[in-house]
Amino acid sequence: MAETGPGRVVAPTRTDPVARSLSEVVGGPVGRHGRAHRWWTPVRVLLAVFTIVFAVGQIVGPTIVGWIAAGPGGLARGLVFSACALWLGAAAALRQRAL
Repeated sequence: MAETGPGRVVAPTRTDPVARSLSEVVGGPVGRHGRAHRWWTPVRVLLAVFTIVFAVGQIVGPTIVGWIAAGPGGLARGLVFSACALWLGAAAALRQRAL
């Protein structure tokens, strides 16, 4: 990779051949959507991504618990699965580095 200096940003899609070839799917090294947009600030993008992930979780979680509860063990097994998922999420959160 190229050396970075003060104020110099190296784009992997320009220096790495694998990243460059994969970036062609979305419009090339910079991408056709790479330019700044007045409305889509980074905070709004993060909020949109979080909202979508949260919505998917609200759909998938109860569906999986319902499938588990319909099997042997009933609702108790589904709720145990739900509690285990919460514990795994808490363990993953504890492993994060401090900002």
